[in-house]
Amino acid sequence: MDGIEIIKEIERLSERQRSLNLSKLEYSILLVLENEFGKDEKSKFQDNELLSEVKSISEILQNYMFPDWYNQPTEEKNMEKEVRKFVRGLKRKYGITLEKMDELFVKIMKRVKNYGTI
Repeated sequence: MDGIEIIKEIERLSERQRSLNLSKLEYSILLVLENEFGKDEKSKFQDNELLSEVKSISEILQNYMFPDWYNQPTEEKNMEKEVRKFVRGLKRKYGITLEKMDELFVKIMKRVKNYGTI
């Protein structure tokens, strides 16, 4: 990709985030899930299902977020526990392997730490 294509891709992703009315955290988690489970442009059902999953975990995580939460070991463990429960639910729902479940956990936690600030 050259510079112009990269800028256009960033603009396309930003526009999609705005059109879905998602926070940076929610959109980053959605992209992880779409990357894992595929994004079928024709499947609005899957899109809505993944959006629902993302909104669900986002609402739960908001209960644990406050400035510098990631510097509090107890709060970090609470976040990890909630993300782990979320990923286990995905394992049951989508039939992913334990290895994929662990990979998803790591990817989602990375996004939570990057974007999950107030």
